Amino acid sequence: MDRKRTGVVVAIMLLSLLLGWGRAYGATDDDSSLIEAAGRGDIRIFNMMLAMGAHPDVRDAGGNSAILMAAYHGRRNMVRRLIALHVNVNG
Repeated sequence: MDRKRTGVVVAIMLLSLLLGWGRAYGATDDDSSLIEAAGRGDIRIFNMMLAMGAHPDVRDAGGNSAILMAAYHGRRNMVRRLIALHVNVNG
């Protein structure tokens, strides 16, 4: 892993701890953080998580997906981004 990517990974891990992002059952930390970023409408973190390999269709322990969290919190731009990624919009 190159230095720049390592720095980004460390920064995201620190953000996850500081913001209280938990690890979802059946999801990696990256996937769980992606769901949280979608719900917060944080496109920058969301795109970083995708670039690091997080899957946009993953669900957390409660069954919530990134698109569900984005829609619930009224994050229209995030919903549009997720639709462009062809995520499952049917539940």
